Amino acid sequence: MITYEKLDVELQVVVPVVNFSSTDILHRTYELDFSGDARYAVLALRSTFVETLVKLPSKFGSERMSRLLQAVNAEKIAKNVYSIDNTKLSVYAMIEVLSSTSVRVSAKTASHLKLILCTLEYEVSIPVTSAEEESCIEAAKALIEELETYLGDPDLARMQRARIKSDLLIP
Repeated sequence: MITYEKLDVELQVVVPVVNFSSTDILHRTYELDFSGDARYAVLALRSTFVETLVKLPSKFGSERMSRLLQAVNAEKIAKNVYSIDNTKLSVYAMIEVLSSTSVRVSAKTASHLKLILCTLEYEVSIPVTSAEEESCIEAAKALIEELETYLGDPDLARMQRARIKSDLLIP
């Protein structure tokens, strides 16, 4: 069961049990079953995966997106969710297409995530790290704005908005 919070209400979702034995993992004979309701399997995997948000260039079209998904051997498992199962490298990851300029990449470990991001960087021909740097710059600006509200005009509504903005942008 996965518990999460939405609009200050705690919710729970029952997730099917996924079992791997160490022998299955060593021999790479495990397989995830997405034949049922894939949303639950995706939710279960996301709860254990490391993830990052990648911003793509604004001119990144659907044709380039499909080439990108083919380059990493991604298979569609749900609407806008693709799995990457590379048994040679023992990498299992997911790519969620959030919009035409934004994808969420999730992987078992940080090293697998880095491997997928390097592949994406090579295929897309843009530095993926620039998306991370943009997020850091945006978060820093929000924090500066919040600090300025504390030092300047004591407007409580403005202070709350600045605090919420910085809380949302700082991981």
